[in-house]
Amino acid sequence: MEDEDEPLEVFGFEISDDRMVLAVLCVVSIIGVVVSGIWWNLLVSGLVSGLFVSLHAILRSAEGDGESPYGALLSVVDEDVEGGGSYMPV
Repeated sequence: MEDEDEPLEVFGFEISDDRMVLAVLCVVSIIGVVVSGIWWNLLVSGLVSGLFVSLHAILRSAEGDGESPYGALLSVVDEDVEGGGSYMPV
């Protein structure tokens, strides 16, 4: 088993700085996205995802009582449920 503190070795060169590895991977990723021409798809999908997340945050019902919004879907171990099964009826 290899030790985690050993530096990365690529083509005989030791790379011990994690930030350097991260920077190289980021640059290679950006070049790959630009060369392949999918940057527009990534931008639009990121904007649409951000819109959906923001819309969900705005429209979400914020109840101040601290109860779960899933209510009856959650079972309590100490609670007696008729039917005796391991699942709570919905």
